Amino acid sequence: MRKTLPLGIFILALGFVGLGHLYADNAAITEVFKSRGYDVKIISTQDSGLKDFEFVIVAQENFWIPFLASQSKKVLIGVTPDTILSEDSGFSKHLTETIQKVRDHNQTITDNAVVAIFEKYKINVVHFAGKNAKSEYLVLDINCPHCQTEITQNFAKRLKSGANVYVLVAGILGMDSAKKAATFYQEIESKKSDKEKQDYINEVFSKGIKPKDNIDITRIMNITIELGAAGLRGVPYVIER
Repeated sequence: MRKTLPLGIFILALGFVGLGHLYADNAAITEVFKSRGYDVKIISTQDSGLKDFEFVIVAQENFWIPFLASQSKKVLIGVTPDTILSEDSGFSKHLTETIQKVRDHNQTITDNAVVAIFEKYKINVVHFAGKNAKSEYLVLDINCPHCQTEITQNFAKRLKSGANVYVLVAGILGMDSAKKAATFYQEIESKKSDKEKQDYINEVFSKGIKPKDNIDITRIMNITIELGAAGLRGVPYVIER
């Protein structure tokens, strides 16, 4: 059974020897992962600024994960920058560059996957047509305080900017959120003009909404699951293009 590497890894102590030099043989690193049940591809290896260690970026299901790899191949250390303290300017520079490279890639992958979900579930997307080519995608949860702030502070500005604004309300924070999202979509169907829809969104995210009893949340749960699979880890999630 194939296993999935967590994005927030870790340390793997690997007891393999006799595989040659790490820097010259990426296939050996891949084989180490494979022997532990992980299907990965080596994207790049680069200098870390540390003696006998280099950065290795591996890909699993399109997402990139950074490691520090020892020259001996006996240790792979998952890079979590918040837990690394360094006064070595050379290492810190390489670390920052590697983390930024990984984040930029993963952000693009997630953004593209989230936009595809907007396309797939158009019936659940509230669209405000703009006057320019810019598009802004908002994934929100009614129970999320930061989503409430996003709407109360930024929503009107986004609409006024002339961008095409797309709003998707999901159940990221649990069952109550899913029920509220389903209720939201049922209620917004009666709003015909953009002004009515905007006012309703403002009302829901400022005053809240009471979820209806026995409301069908199947579609909301499907959307939420797919957003998680796309790499979305929190809300509000905003994409500007």
